[in-house]
Amino acid sequence: MEKITFDLRLVENICKLMPTWEELAVALNVSLRTVHNYLANDPEFKDATTRGFEKGKMRLRRWQMRAAQKGSAALLIFLGKNHLGQKYQVDQVVTGTMTQAFTLKAPHEYRIPQASTIPEAITSDLPYEEIRPNGSNH
Repeated sequence: MEKITFDLRLVENICKLMPTWEELAVALNVSLRTVHNYLANDPEFKDATTRGFEKGKMRLRRWQMRAAQKGSAALLIFLGKNHLGQKYQVDQVVTGTMTQAFTLKAPHEYRIPQASTIPEAITSDLPYEEIRPNGSNH
């Protein structure tokens, strides 16, 4: 079988669009297996794809920064979380009178039920051990 010679500048330019490997194969008019083989065995091909993907990421980041500078709240939050270590914190305050004592198990001892809505979370069984007033746990 004849070895295919790729225009590495073309490979890099295609990869700037951050395609899937399947999309790259279609763009180069080769099979997915061929792309995988060249990635594994041809350092120049692999370098061209890496350069293209990295340049594509830089271009995307530039667009994000421009949008953030124009006041896009969503992008400002995203960039703050990913580059400045910022996080969204919810403070919960529980008020009321406790009528029965209980202890929570250590976090690694139970799995918190997953709920898709708040009402499901409220009605699901809570992961705690009940401590009865007389000291009996049965």
